[in-house]
Amino acid sequence: MFPISRKIGIGVTGININYFGSDNTPRKVQGSIKKQGSDYSNCLVGIFDRNQLSLLASVKPKLDGSYVVRGLNKDLTLFIVAFDNQTKFNAVIQDMVVPK
Repeated sequence: MFPISRKIGIGVTGININYFGSDNTPRKVQGSIKKQGSDYSNCLVGIFDRNQLSLLASVKPKLDGSYVVRGLNKDLTLFIVAFDNQTKFNAVIQDMVVPK
């Protein structure tokens, strides 16, 4: 077996321990995407650090439009952007999100 280590980096290329809980902080961000009132899963959800303007995670919602990102640091302030893959609608943004 090899020892486990964390690679310091920003965004998709690595994990920054300032963003993801290194002290067993089980915080998460969850929500759902809707298009004109009905569930919508054909999009990409990006979770960004508001202070650094860096991408922390990107997820594809489930078929019911719900998404979850777990293991985030409790001291983060985030903004979430959902991009429509079919480019028929503008991106949806939610600002000032705090992991709970």
